[in-house]
Amino acid sequence: MSFDFGVVFCSQESNLDEKELVKLVEESKPVNTKKCTNWGMNKFFIWLNKRNILVDLKTVTEEKLSEVLRKFYAEVKTEKKGMLTPSALTGIRAALHRGILAAPYEREFNLITDKSFIQANVMFNARCKLYYKANKVKPQHKAAIEKCDMNLLNQYFSDLLTNPVKLQEYVWFTLCFHFGRRGRE
Repeated sequence: MSFDFGVVFCSQESNLDEKELVKLVEESKPVNTKKCTNWGMNKFFIWLNKRNILVDLKTVTEEKLSEVLRKFYAEVKTEKKGMLTPSALTGIRAALHRGILAAPYEREFNLITDKSFIQANVMFNARCKLYYKANKVKPQHKAAIEKCDMNLLNQYFSDLLTNPVKLQEYVWFTLCFHFGRRGRE
């Protein structure tokens, strides 16, 4: 018994080389994500240059990078020498993570969750908490959806069992409502 899954392999078509595969991945990334990644990586490289620290991201060990990131998270500031907000610091950490995973470095470790980076992430969390202490501000959370608006949404989604588009919208709404958090935060 054989199965046809609709996959056709043509031996006449040319194979993509590594350069073309990397190009496909790069083209799929949103422009704003690329800008944010470049911004975060530049922030890190500027900090390294000011302190005369040499780090080859292609070969550095996880432990050494963790030490450097720990110091970076402790010292990084805005252009006006002020403390970075926790969301800006989170954006920089996510940018560094994306930058190190991508070409030309293509490292296979996770700056956010790997055990090697615990000390760096402890410093990251400390800086976020110190921002609120130093500035005596509390995080501004978005207001909850009001009951009348939730009732309107419930009415809108009332016929989702017969309308596949509304079912899809309902699933997206539910996921965002219950799990919606920013990127890698």
